[in-house]
Amino acid sequence: GGRVPAGDWIGMESLPNSLSKVRTLATYCELRLAGRFGGRSRRLAELCLRLGAEPVPGGRTATVGVVVPVLPYVPHCLLFWDEEPEDGFEARVKILFDRHVMDFLDIESLVFSAERLADRLAELDL
Repeated sequence: GGRVPAGDWIGMESLPNSLSKVRTLATYCELRLAGRFGGRSRRLAELCLRLGAEPVPGGRTATVGVVVPVLPYVPHCLLFWDEEPEDGFEARVKILFDRHVMDFLDIESLVFSAERLADRLAELDL
């Protein structure tokens, strides 16, 4: 066991020994979700709710900001900024993790859990 999630969200790059996995997370989760749901933020929000997601407490500036209960004690904070073609802004996704996440999963498992979240959202979007 470990400490319960504190709701203090950090990026993968802030976790110890994670540098080699930041690109993997971006490629197989964040960029994939941004590409799939660009221009479809309502659909992404709807699918996240089907997975039991809750709005991010404290309000973020993202178009969609939710906390998805991926595993017990391992929620993922999914932030989605929708595309704005007239401003030259592509859709963007950032996955954040609770600062205590390493009490429950190692880096490889954490990346896999985020990839699996992207897989699940894609499956639900069919």
